[in-house]
Amino acid sequence: MTSDYRKLTEREIEVLRLQGCTAESWERILVKEGFSPDNIAHVRFYGNIRLGIYDKLHDYGGIKRKAGVRNAELHDVTVGDNVLLENIGSYISAYDIADEAYVSDVGYISMTGASSFGIGTRVAVLCEGTEMFELPLHDKLTGHEFYFRYMYAEGRIDSACNIPVYIDRLVENRVAAVTSDRGYIGKASTVVHTRMIEDVWIGDEAEVRGAEALRNCFLCSASVGKVRVGAGAICRNVVIQAGADVYDEAKITDCLVGQCVHIGKGFSAESSLFFANSYMDNGEACAICAGPYTVSHHKATLLIGGMFSFMNAGSGTNMSNHMYKLGPLHYGVMKRGCKTASGAHLVWPARIGAFSMVMGKVDAHVDLDAYPFSYVFGNDRSVQLVPGVNFASVGTYRDVRKWEARDKRKPCDGMLDYISTYSELNPYIISKIVKGRKRLEMLRRSQGDCNEYRDGNIVISRKALERGICLYNKIEQLYVVLSAVALSGFKKVSEKKYTEWVDMLGLIVPQEYVMDLCHDMEEEKITSVDDLCVYWKKWKEDYPLLLKQTIECHYTLDRVVEALMNYEPNIHCYYEALYADIRKEEELGDSSLSRISSGFVEMLQHDCDEQLKKAKERLSSLLKELK
Repeated sequence: MTSDYRKLTEREIEVLRLQGCTAESWERILVKEGFSPDNIAHVRFYGNIRLGIYDKLHDYGGIKRKAGVRNAELHDVTVGDNVLLENIGSYISAYDIADEAYVSDVGYISMTGASSFGIGTRVAVLCEGTEMFELPLHDKLTGHEFYFRYMYAEGRIDSACNIPVYIDRLVENRVAAVTSDRGYIGKASTVVHTRMIEDVWIGDEAEVRGAEALRNCFLCSASVGKVRVGAGAICRNVVIQAGADVYDEAKITDCLVGQCVHIGKGFSAESSLFFANSYMDNGEACAICAGPYTVSHHKATLLIGGMFSFMNAGSGTNMSNHMYKLGPLHYGVMKRGCKTASGAHLVWPARIGAFSMVMGKVDAHVDLDAYPFSYVFGNDRSVQLVPGVNFASVGTYRDVRKWEARDKRKPCDGMLDYISTYSELNPYIISKIVKGRKRLEMLRRSQGDCNEYRDGNIVISRKALERGICLYNKIEQLYVVLSAVALSGFKKVSEKKYTEWVDMLGLIVPQEYVMDLCHDMEEEKITSVDDLCVYWKKWKEDYPLLLKQTIECHYTLDRVVEALMNYEPNIHCYYEALYADIRKEEELGDSSLSRISSGFVEMLQHDCDEQLKKAKERLSSLLKELK
């Protein structure tokens, strides 16, 4: 506040002059009581200036130096207490630099006028050529919000409220709250060796080291979730959430970088959303929604016009959203846990079922949503489908168990993207498996006894179809047991009946929950983007109860007991398939691989024994209930 400051004394002005400082008007320089000019040298002051107290040492790379302002040109700048600001190539204009920040070797830092710092930037995701999935960026944006908009745009929500317009209005309030003609560099933040910073809001304890350029950006940094922008990075119209880092000549434009997301090694992205814990190196992305834990490590990998979560892109994966000559109008969806093999090519539109592996060129525009855990082989304008086989895969087993351990966020960060469960066996996946099994059975009935079955452009061999039906049955029984093991007080009838489930990029909820949110919007009960975040958090907290209710609703006690009785052979079959998967790699590897795999086998065996023990205990308890 201005009342905390006073004007310079004649003696202080004289000292500043002797130390190479000049001022457009010394009268417009205000300082805090206790200010000393000793650490201010070779500075040119223009406009209204506020200076603090500089009496502490900064430790940077083991070298300690006194706080102060040296070798800089400042235009309408506030420099907080114990800031070290030095060696500014051109100038700093219209910025407030908070206490203990370190700013050095920067080309220039300036505001070009009133700015919302990237918040409100409109981004056309998935369908590049239209406004179908266009949305404004903001600092509380989540994958759940985008998926909610996506459901509305696809006609999967029937609401009297125009959902995108309603949410846009909430974001407009946030834009109005942050818009300012003054930039900000947060407390204890570091901005060094960077060429250009223009219209950027930098949160507390952020680190901007060696970046090439930042323009119209919002860095949501805090002490519990520092944002880092590093060597050679270029960011334009970007919102970066807590804990994220953008490094090593990454170039991103019109993007959201979510909590604890990593983007580096020359990765380039445009008009894309990257949500919690995604990891992007080397490749390229355009108009994608990368839900939590989406990973792409390799060069020559192009992700375009797609929506993913928990996805791993193999080397050389390529996606096409120009089907013919009308432009980039098409998009695709790969559900939770999908992978692509090296050199995979997906031509949108298409939908790939959860936890599926895609190989070859898939250009048949298929909808495989009802076939989770499948192998998908592109084959001359058709798809060869092997349903269910990716469930008992070591790769799937490892993926599911590593994600939670790789969450870099801390609960105190204020998490934005919620994961209801990391398990591959959840109500959403099982609802798809039930549909897939019924669809396979329908194909068998309608097409009779044949070597190949066709579902549009999908080709399924007789062996694959029979095995798929069997696997989907076993997977459902495993789900019932694993869920029942975790439940207590099992009842035959539940008060709630949830039949349709959605996976909102990590947040698994009944369709009814989504409709309740729509109803609350119709009644204008939601007044801010923070209110939306309250819904996401509650839905995550409700998941255990929802799981209990759906088991009680869809499975009688007799069905649960039947699944428990079959659990031992089913679980042995599952782990035998995992062991067989390991043996395949051992046969291809050297002796060292055998030593590594033996430890993994021991872990699997322990896991198997624990699962059987819990299931037997639950079976005994349920049998007592029956008596």
